[in-house]
Amino acid sequence: MQLAGGTRVPASLLALIFTAAILRAQPPCANTPAYSTCEFAFELTPAEAAAHPDPYRDVDIQAEFRSPRFKTFLLPAVWDGGNRFFLRFSPTEDGQWVYKVTSNLKRLDGQQGAFTAAASEAPGFVRAANVHHWQWENKQPHLWLADVADRLGFLSSAEFDAKLAQTVQNKFTHLRVSVLGGAADRSHVFSAGKPKPEYFDELARRLKAVNQKGIVVDLVLAATPADFIALLPEPEARERFLRFAVGSFAALNVT
Repeated sequence: MQLAGGTRVPASLLALIFTAAILRAQPPCANTPAYSTCEFAFELTPAEAAAHPDPYRDVDIQAEFRSPRFKTFLLPAVWDGGNRFFLRFSPTEDGQWVYKVTSNLKRLDGQQGAFTAAASEAPGFVRAANVHHWQWENKQPHLWLADVADRLGFLSSAEFDAKLAQTVQNKFTHLRVSVLGGAADRSHVFSAGKPKPEYFDELARRLKAVNQKGIVVDLVLAATPADFIALLPEPEARERFLRFAVGSFAALNVT
């Protein structure tokens, strides 16, 4: 190709430019294997940030996903600090998915899109087979054998690695984890009445690492009901946090 002024662009560079353009045009979840997570990112514009100075409390973004077999999933986006949000999703089958965003931000409300998920050999999520037994979504039997690591999110990296290795070595299939911990942990999980994104990002990373070992995570909200109420005494605050928790962890292999 020759540009104005006689400059020639090598074919290899053109191919690289066109490939980059195609990749940028792909939706965020394109080619994600079934039962693997992918994320949609949202950033408030300066005008939106000025209109919503407390986005954790003031901004609502959610999306409904429809599978190739017409199952639907509604998930809220998660505030990730500043003016950033993400929406974490796991397709549960291969093929074309469609989605629609709803929001109190006019720019995002009504946006639609589609992506194709890849096939996967993952067994899926755990579900009840009957009143006495459990199975994976591929209908293979599942033995629920649980270990406990309520303070998984508060361990050092070395302690986390050691605990995960121990759980794997002892052949547990589930690991119980407390999200908010107890009274002594409040400053680690919340600040100024809002979740601390760095803690929840690291907790999600650790839960993904547990899932990658074939282990399901059993989440509890806090050490006791009293700890949960003390941290979030107002019903509106509890509802807002539960949406945050669902958006953070529902796409993972958790109960």
